[in-house]
Amino acid sequence: GNVARTGTISRHYLEAALEGEVSEPLARLAATIGGGDEAATATVAAAALSVGASSGAAASYGLLLAVRPSDFTIPPAV
Repeated sequence: GNVARTGTISRHYLEAALEGEVSEPLARLAATIGGGDEAATATVAAAALSVGASSGAAASYGLLLAVRPSDFTIPPAV
């Protein structure tokens, strides 16, 4: 399954998220998405996108998929 394709660091972050431990910018984004305040969401999203080289963008995308899956097309696995 996908676990075999997940690297050590990614697996650690996923396990921490399952325990409710996430970076503060991503936690704020999760709390803000869907609240109806687009300006606040944009500000919080900018901070979340700045986390890591690409992990903030990937996590933000995952949060958006969870909240509004019909708005996105998920690319096929490679």
